[in-house]
Amino acid sequence: MSDLAVRTVSCKGWRWLPGMLAIPGNGLMIRTIRLTEDQDWPHDLGLRLPDLSDPATGGLILQLLAELCHTQTNVSALSAGTDEWEVWTLRGKSSGPSLGEAAAAALILLGCSVTLDLEALEAQLAEYDPSTPRCPHKVDEGRNYAPSGVRPEDPEWHDFTIIQYTPCSRPAGHEGDCRSSRRVLGWPGYATLKELISEVRRLRERDVQHQAFWKDLP
Repeated sequence: MSDLAVRTVSCKGWRWLPGMLAIPGNGLMIRTIRLTEDQDWPHDLGLRLPDLSDPATGGLILQLLAELCHTQTNVSALSAGTDEWEVWTLRGKSSGPSLGEAAAAALILLGCSVTLDLEALEAQLAEYDPSTPRCPHKVDEGRNYAPSGVRPEDPEWHDFTIIQYTPCSRPAGHEGDCRSSRRVLGWPGYATLKELISEVRRLRERDVQHQAFWKDLP
């Protein structure tokens, strides 16, 4: 549970709330405290961690989840007589042996998600689109083939220099300097990456719709 607690305090959306039970971190010999409004709260330096087995702490993590989701969070036990808990958010189900552990897992799932700048990624990917018109300019590159005994400061150095003009590899109307080459686009390839960007955009739009739906509920 300590590893889960460490990940919890380091993810987006976490903050200490009054009523949480703070336990020693990293085996430190300090006392366990329940935070109050006037408490000198931990500063997430690993000195104290939330006790995820504490029901009150679990309930307060649910409050953090609701703030992060801007919506309601459904919590239920899997079945009567079991110790397994489920926490449902727009990202799906998270579970754990206690309410706090299930809620912490959900907070990590939401708060530690990778943020993608889709517009920037699409702009970079456009360089690999075979249908994108290419920049009409050419890049001049100098190559020198002087013998080993001829140095750059020697007058005859330039006699061995050849200027080559290579078409720019960037899309038409690009910003910045022209380039004669581009990085190799590895796995999974242009078409798959393009589909993944479209899918991420669709899921984000769906999340916005779901959040608006839950927010409008009485």
